[in-house]
Amino acid sequence: GSRAGKRMKEVTTAIRGFGPSEIATLKAGGEVALCGGDLTITVDDVAIKTEYDVAAVAKQHSLAGEYDAKVNDGMLVALDLEQDIKLRSKQAAREIISRAMKLRKSTGLDMGDRADVFVACTANPGEPAWLKEALVQEEATFMEKLKCGVASATLRSSSAVVIGSDEELAVGGEGDAGVNVVVSLAVPTPVASTKCAACSVDAANAYLGMRSRSTLRAECDANGCASFVLDGKKVTLKPGVDFFFSAYDAMK
Repeated sequence: GSRAGKRMKEVTTAIRGFGPSEIATLKAGGEVALCGGDLTITVDDVAIKTEYDVAAVAKQHSLAGEYDAKVNDGMLVALDLEQDIKLRSKQAAREIISRAMKLRKSTGLDMGDRADVFVACTANPGEPAWLKEALVQEEATFMEKLKCGVASATLRSSSAVVIGSDEELAVGGEGDAGVNVVVSLAVPTPVASTKCAACSVDAANAYLGMRSRSTLRAECDANGCASFVLDGKKVTLKPGVDFFFSAYDAMK
């Protein structure tokens, strides 16, 4: 105040008009000229106060869901409380693998015994989009730990023999973020496509359900097609169109 004298109002207006560059200069220990260069100030001459528009910052950084923000020592720290989809997928994969391995042990399967793994949501008719994506994205992890992919139980063949199933398991986080699923094991069985055009899905599954994957592959022709007789007529099933060698292939 004493340095500005009668020009205090002019100095105050100039200071209030400071932009990021002037403020950065002061914080770095430099000087800023005022009143046409007649007066200079340093950080010791002013009090720098930072205010944040938290909603604007959250929008700028795409924090559309739940978040927590606090200001500490002039710095805004915003924590995104929404669970990352990749972390959710990996968490779900770990929980499914753990339950499937325990189920293999409780049903008496040996290390070399093959079994398909399925998950079924207990609260909804189908799996949420993030879980469907997780079953595909975590394929490498499932193959490493379980030696097979994990598929939705909605794709399991009606003729598949279920070896065992476990109690409900919460995956993907708590509350609305997660879902309850039941993990089950079934004898590896080829499955008809829901878009099977060669015959009805039930007829195709009845044929496929009597064959192991290795048997079916041996019976397929050079093009990979499987044929059988239905009501006196030859029916040819095309791989990837009318049938899949596993429910997991059908899901992909």
